Amino acid sequence: MKQINGRHVAQLYTPYILGYGTAGLSSGKVGWTLYECVDCGNKYKHKGSLQRHIKYECRKQPSFKCPYCVYRAYQKHNLLLHERHLHKDLPEKVDFVSE
Repeated sequence: MKQINGRHVAQLYTPYILGYGTAGLSSGKVGWTLYECVDCGNKYKHKGSLQRHIKYECRKQPSFKCPYCVYRAYQKHNLLLHERHLHKDLPEKVDFVSE
């Protein structure tokens, strides 16, 4: 079993786990590797996504809080999408230093 950031990580080798079957796979490939977090069972297609999950998300509270509601996100980009989609009619926050 492999380790990422000191944690054991299982690898799964089947294209059917994500429900795609074999459609869209390049010739010569039997499937793709899914990386699974052994702490919570989340599966990721890319090793970097699993590493990000382990470092910032797994068993942790979301770091980014919406200033307009109770929503919290693990990634700043998701918070910005949330604000743009749900709070588009509210005035934009202005971050500046007055002299």
